[in-house]
Amino acid sequence: MRTSRLGLAAALIGGITLVGVGIALNLLDDDDAGPSTRSAERRGETRAGGGGEKRLPFARASISPEAVDLGKLTPCAPRGRFEVAVANDGDAPIRIEGWLSTSSCLVPEIEPGFTVAAGAVEKVQIRVEPWDPGRQSHRIEFRVEADGHAVNAVGASVRVDFTMETPILVWPSVPRRPERGDRFIVDFERCNPDGSFLAEAFDIFGVEPKVGQIQPPLGDGHGAVIIDFAAIDELAAQPEAQDNPDFEWMNTPSGRRWRSLDVVVRTSLESCPELRVRVRNR
Repeated sequence: MRTSRLGLAAALIGGITLVGVGIALNLLDDDDAGPSTRSAERRGETRAGGGGEKRLPFARASISPEAVDLGKLTPCAPRGRFEVAVANDGDAPIRIEGWLSTSSCLVPEIEPGFTVAAGAVEKVQIRVEPWDPGRQSHRIEFRVEADGHAVNAVGASVRVDFTMETPILVWPSVPRRPERGDRFIVDFERCNPDGSFLAEAFDIFGVEPKVGQIQPPLGDGHGAVIIDFAAIDELAAQPEAQDNPDFEWMNTPSGRRWRSLDVVVRTSLESCPELRVRVRNR
């Protein structure tokens, strides 16, 4: 019985030793004998058919500046805008498929799907449309693709800080075309600097372009306008609308159509004679 137990112990020790040797050989294979599939993927390489390897250039995008402080913004003045430079730091063309943003108040004024050549820089204008009062910080990260392989481009993002001040809040903040019909009522609410309601009467004098009808207010501190989306359709159909910077456009399978329009609402407030409202199509 003693001999049998000693033999079993020796076999177990031998097995453990062999397993340890195998693990060591695998580690040497990963680190010394050549790149493994997993480590190759991390470096932007992939295995080709037939056991060979195809080396793909690593796609890297960077943005300058990486942070912007726009100070104080208000919808009672022209839209805030700033410019970033999207640089291709790699050795192959990259395609900016789109972007992720922590807030829809940041709008890149360029169509997604643009290409940046190796070593080149593409300048992108970003429009800022804040609607909530107070100090804010948001971020946009651009999505990159190269040679058909999506790449998480570390550093290809910009942080945007600003303080929004307004004497009038818009409800909803971004009026959208209704699912049924072409008319939508927008409420304008007087507010204090902290955004709280202020029951102080004011008047709405007009809407430019003429795509809205002024309605009786709901009470002191309120104003109302009905947006006529059919009227915006007629305006967008005019040839000169294509060059109107207040329009934003989109391409669809049925053709090009307007995505949004910057509307100016004239009020009686000295602090906000012209309030800008972005209305969106479906």
